[in-house]
Amino acid sequence: MKTNRELTVSWIFAAAVMMIISLLHTSLFADDSLVTSRNKDATERIEWTAGGFFEGRFEDNTVFQMQPMYPTAPKLNDIIFTQGAYWYPKKFSADTFIVELKHLDKNNNFSISVIESNSVNPVEIEAFNGNLASDKKSARGIWKNHKRGKMMKFEMVQLVEYKALIIRNKSFESDAKYPVTKHPTIDKYIKEHVSQCDHDRECSKFVDVDWYSKDMIIITASEWGISEGMPHGSCSSHTTHYRIYGGGVTELGLDHFIKITPACLKNISNKIVAKLKKAGASRAEEGSLLYREQSFNPDFDVIPGRYWKDADFTATPMGIRFNFDVYLVATYAEGGFEAFVTREELGACRKFLPVFKPTIPQTAGKKEKWGSALKNGNLK
Repeated sequence: MKTNRELTVSWIFAAAVMMIISLLHTSLFADDSLVTSRNKDATERIEWTAGGFFEGRFEDNTVFQMQPMYPTAPKLNDIIFTQGAYWYPKKFSADTFIVELKHLDKNNNFSISVIESNSVNPVEIEAFNGNLASDKKSARGIWKNHKRGKMMKFEMVQLVEYKALIIRNKSFESDAKYPVTKHPTIDKYIKEHVSQCDHDRECSKFVDVDWYSKDMIIITASEWGISEGMPHGSCSSHTTHYRIYGGGVTELGLDHFIKITPACLKNISNKIVAKLKKAGASRAEEGSLLYREQSFNPDFDVIPGRYWKDADFTATPMGIRFNFDVYLVATYAEGGFEAFVTREELGACRKFLPVFKPTIPQTAGKKEKWGSALKNGNLK
């Protein structure tokens, strides 16, 4: 399976060459819509609904979440944002399956392929065939697992809509893909991320919802860009966890999920470093949650790492994945790395891990009704 972070990087590098607007923090936003601060020079500005974040259920009440990407805006010759993600939130471990929208006709009938990402020649292992509502806010259809020969009916509801933008003129091209969560605090953060870029040649900005529950939402903001004189582009990403309560949200740090004690930081750091070494990171020790300035405390070892507050991570029901961008624990050629510490490995140092709370209701009692529809593979 492929991680959301890997999918994001593949989206970024698959995009067409994108030139940004200015040398200094060019703004793409103005008056709550994406525009360039130099839009007088823009010869083309294209916005479209890029996809959606859906929560769904199979007829046996198994919950899944999916982010299908819709076809590119008709005016674009470039084919971008083609791959989405699909996973089971109750057992989410930050890994996802790749999905591609293979067909969407004028009547909103669709076909979505689930692709085996670990194979040299990717093949379809599952398929979702169905119909989107006219407003694309819900869908229903038939799911099939090719390996098991199993079929089930599914229904899904859109929780978040994705928007996309490309701005072009003769000297630049810039793009963005981002969700609209309808949580003001989160959307403000997304707006700030997407609207700024420090590079003077090319820039891409992406924000993805990694996991959605009634009381928590996890998003990852990523960017890629290149400036004059740089030998290659640079990419970075940051994952943020928000607790949802009533009408508000609160950002959660690593100390919400693990105990911040010398013993626990050392124990978890040892596991992170060991996993990074196993993955081949040449500077694995720098993945430690401890850092040199803590050496005055005899309970801490002098280890070249990052202060725990600066650690980028993704908390899941199964454990915590620690994320390392390019250069943090290895060379540029080695790329980025991840280290997943399971809930069992966290042991007594674990304070809290996300518990999935579904948004859409169960479909209990519909199994018999759906069974007749499955006999001939059609919806009723």
